Amino acid sequence: MQIKYKYLIIILIGTTFFGCTISPDFSIVPELSYVGISKDTMVQSSVLGDSLLLFFDFKDGDGDIGIAEDQIGFDLTITDNRTGNIYDRYKTPFVPEQGAANGIEGSVQLTLFTTCCVFEGTNIPACNAPENLPTDTLTLDIQLTDRAGNMSNVITTEMIILVCD
Repeated sequence: MQIKYKYLIIILIGTTFFGCTISPDFSIVPELSYVGISKDTMVQSSVLGDSLLLFFDFKDGDGDIGIAEDQIGFDLTITDNRTGNIYDRYKTPFVPEQGAANGIEGSVQLTLFTTCCVFEGTNIPACNAPENLPTDTLTLDIQLTDRAGNMSNVITTEMIILVCD
């Protein structure tokens, strides 16, 4: 009987030792890693027309990501590199802080709706479909700001083709 208790104590000690997790060693500044997009072509539209999925990963050392439902504001910004204008903004879900050293990491999937073709240096209005300019291209920059105001690195999508039809 005593031998069984010795094994039980050894198992409990081993479980306790290996069950403890080491806090991740992430920076308190959020870090984004670009994963990809679901497709590289969309048909232009000024309203919710075509769309694609954007995938990226994030890490944050102190876990202060997201905005509470009762708060106003956006913490994820997507910028159109053709114009430098905001393409879209999001309010990410609030992640509660659960003590010290509670770094988090995760994956994000966003639906991005299409936009208009833009013809820089011409008199052609946006969202038109001139025969001599059948497509436009764009890349998007993505940046996340945590609750402490720390801004993540900027990640950029690959080239997205807009069909100006």
